[in-house]
This record gives sequence, structure tokens and C-alpha cells, in this order.
Amino acid sequence: MALRLRTGWLAAGAATARTPSPLTGLPAALRGRIRPALRVRWPPTPMGTSAGTGSVAGSRQLRHLLGVNQFFADLIGHARTHPGVRLNRWWSEQHATDVHDLAGIRPDGHGVWTADGRTVGFFLEHDNGTEPLSVVRRKLGAYTRLANGGPRYPVLFRVPSAAREANLLDALADERPTPMPVATSTHDRHPAEQSWLLAANPHHRWALHELPSDHGPVGSVLNQGRYADTEADR
Repeated sequence: MALRLRTGWLAAGAATARTPSPLTGLPAALRGRIRPALRVRWPPTPMGTSAGTGSVAGSRQLRHLLGVNQFFADLIGHARTHPGVRLNRWWSEQHATDVHDLAGIRPDGHGVWTADGRTVGFFLEHDNGTEPLSVVRRKLGAYTRLANGGPRYPVLFRVPSAAREANLLDALADERPTPMPVATSTHDRHPAEQSWLLAANPHHRWALHELPSDHGPVGSVLNQGRYADTEADR
């Protein structure tokens, strides 16, 4: 089932072989609470929304969670139709936070992606435009701490609109250079394709596998979850 968010309500299309459900990986109890919302095909009335889906379906947390899962679902769908392409790792927010607790990062997800013979790790920051850009910028501090002894993976800020992206890039231009790459894109661009602008040089869009990436040193206390190529064979 391919799911998209449209002006605050949920639209569910037919299931496809290419794109897995954005509910993949969620606990069964939570999937059961969300599924009624996925049957809505027209914008419901406020009363209908409340009665049919409960408060969880109208929450910012749910919208955010579905957006994060759609990102990874799109990568999996892309890999299914492109030989030699694979999502080698998909860590949840909680797992990535626990592994990298010394640095204090709180990504919305972490993955390792292989395409065209290149393997790139990344941390996802899925943005729905609900936080001031000053809050978004402050997230880079923890990623900088991690990069100084752990992986130097690109931090991906995925935002809802071109205007939000332009404003974020302007704000990032005022930041000191970071040891890890920072890249931006918008929700309507496919994450595997040439969607990403590097904040340090935002004049060309790169595919996910083209972004700079470094798995970091072996044995570092800040690199407890260091990626090994053997993970791709599991």
C-alpha cells in the first residue's frame, strides 16, 4: 500500500509490488490503530475523523511517523526494481538514539544504502515544518560530536516544500563547516534519486548513493554500531 499525506488527511492507494506499506516495522498494536485512517479516500469531516481514526491519527506524531516510514518504504520499493541496489540497514529512531547515546543524536531514522557500487550511510531528519529553523539548526551540534569520533554520515533534512528548503539552506549557510555532510531535499522528491542538495555547495542535486559518506574509525567509543559489509549479506 502506497500512502501519501495530502493537506492534513490520509489517502491510501492500492497495494503495489514496488512500494511496501509505510506501516512496515510498526508494532502490531499501533498498526491496528492506524489502518482505519488508510481507508479514507476523501477528506473526512472533523467528526468523522475523530470517530473513525481516533486522536492518534490526527496527531503530529503520527504524521511524522508515517513520513519517516514512507521514506524508507520508497527506498525499499526502489531497490526491488533496480538490480544491485539495496537498503542494507534500517534503524528506528529509538535504536539509533540508543546506539549513539554518547553523542546525543536523535535521528528519525538511520540507514545504509548501496547503489552503483557505492555504500552510503545516512541519518534522516524528517521535517514537517512544525519547528523553527533555529531548532533544526541546533540538531547539528550532536551530529558534529558523533562525527568527531564516529561515522561521518550525511545528515538528511527532508522538508515539506521548496520554500522551506531554501530558508533552511540560507540558515545553514551561517553555520560553521561541519565534519559530516549536510543535505536537504523535499518530500515530493524520491529519496534514492537526484534529490539532495549539499548545504556546503547547494548548486547541484545528487542521488543518495552519490553523497559523501565515511563509516568512521574501528574501535572508537563513538562508533559502537560501525557498519560492516557483512551486514549486506544477511
